[in-house]
Amino acid sequence: MTVIDENEASAACAPVRLLMAGDFTVKAGWTLGPRRLAEYELVYFPSGSGTVYRTGAQSFRLSEPSFVLTRPGEEHAYRFDPDAPTRHLFVHFRVGPSAAAPSHAAGPSAAAPLPSAARPVLPAGQSPLVPAMLRHLLHLSASRPACWEARCVTLLQAILAELKGLAEADRAEAAAEPALPPQLMRALEYMEERLHQPLSVAEIARRSGWTHEHFTRVFVRLMGIPPQQELVRRRIERAAWQLIQSEDTVKEIAYAVGFRDEHYFSRCFVKIKGMNATEYRRQFADPRIRHLAPAGAYDAPYPLNRYVLFANIK
Repeated sequence: MTVIDENEASAACAPVRLLMAGDFTVKAGWTLGPRRLAEYELVYFPSGSGTVYRTGAQSFRLSEPSFVLTRPGEEHAYRFDPDAPTRHLFVHFRVGPSAAAPSHAAGPSAAAPLPSAARPVLPAGQSPLVPAMLRHLLHLSASRPACWEARCVTLLQAILAELKGLAEADRAEAAAEPALPPQLMRALEYMEERLHQPLSVAEIARRSGWTHEHFTRVFVRLMGIPPQQELVRRRIERAAWQLIQSEDTVKEIAYAVGFRDEHYFSRCFVKIKGMNATEYRRQFADPRIRHLAPAGAYDAPYPLNRYVLFANIK
């Protein structure tokens, strides 16, 4: 999530106006930018991939489901996954005096809390409700029922409020955590990018540039657990997110996050989450999310690969 200066929002909120939205799947290897926009752009990537987002001197590989918010005037570029098509949902909007929304589009209280964070990209797994609201915004803008514009603005307000809370928590957590050595950061990034593949601690250690023994010793001292345990924990966390967000079977999810033995996956899941995967899905898969969101559920109600424009755009 891109950092937004406090004075941009004049406190916590400012008027908001929707400009366009869409749900696109682009060809493997496609690039977008460098470019600068006159408005905010919020992009949601429902799946991790080899896509890279670049802003300024920083580059971020979107190896897990992610949100990216780009500010007006900020130069940025995307290099989409070179090996597979990439799906992404996006919305463009203005905030502040320039929003000047028409009276029929939203009430006078239309306002948007603007998120800020320590890192430019916010993992989507922390908020399963936001993708649902974004898809519903697209659904409303395509079907255009009664009061659809005001409802879309309200949804965007809720999305930004949710992301603002997550971003502030992310920033506080980053400030509280001691900086990890770059060798360990490289190893953790390598681990996260390849959770779905067979991985050994020796392979991860090689990525850090340290010997296996030194890597394991430093890892336990700084992370509090052995590398293999951290690898399993990350796989279970990703599986938990997929249980809530998708309709895939438990077995399919287990294999998708790197487990090759469904029974071992089940034992690990119970140990970390305190319940089996089926019970976890039953308790935490919000019925609103399941109705609005799961992977492709809105393919029919709104057109894909087509811009949705809002009225009176200037």
